[in-house]
Amino acid sequence: MRFVLYIRGQLDCRPSPTAANEQRKYLREFADTERATVEGTFSDPIPEVDGYLGPVPELHKAIELCRETDATLVYLTMGAWRRNPLFFQAIRDFEAEGGNVLRQTSKTFHDKLEVVREAFCVHVQRTKSGRKGGLGKRRQSTIYIKQNIIDQLVGLREQGLTFARIAETLNAEGKTTFSGKPWSPDTVRKVLKNSATKKKR
Repeated sequence: MRFVLYIRGQLDCRPSPTAANEQRKYLREFADTERATVEGTFSDPIPEVDGYLGPVPELHKAIELCRETDATLVYLTMGAWRRNPLFFQAIRDFEAEGGNVLRQTSKTFHDKLEVVREAFCVHVQRTKSGRKGGLGKRRQSTIYIKQNIIDQLVGLREQGLTFARIAETLNAEGKTTFSGKPWSPDTVRKVLKNSATKKKR
């Protein structure tokens, strides 16, 4: 069995479970468990301007090595911590042509992620709810999450993605609409239209 490992970058400069060396450790341990030969390890840095968008040239190199060596591309699933439509599109294209992709999960890795995620949410809620006249923590957190999704929708649309492709990207990332349902092209269009209308007011 042959593996090509892909490290999905680091979210910030602070020591965290998302650091490239931490991801590399978990993937190496998994490869050893499977007694696989590691053909190569690749990593794309997180863009400095926007942590969610940016080219992934090292991912394409990793995929090309998979083609040459008939290896399986392996990466750690990171959920909401890493959303890059260019990454997901490259993965989908590779799978569509018959490539093997393994989305490796690690309980230890995700337990550490959950600790960091909770600490971040508490920080955001305390900061925002502490403002004079601010909303309650739960309400403020909901607004924060919605705005992040809307910002992502706008960003994807500005890149030229169709409503259908945007819906596919969000669903692939495990995101739901504000009512908890899967995204559809029509829902994407309505949210973007409502967002544009509010900005004009």
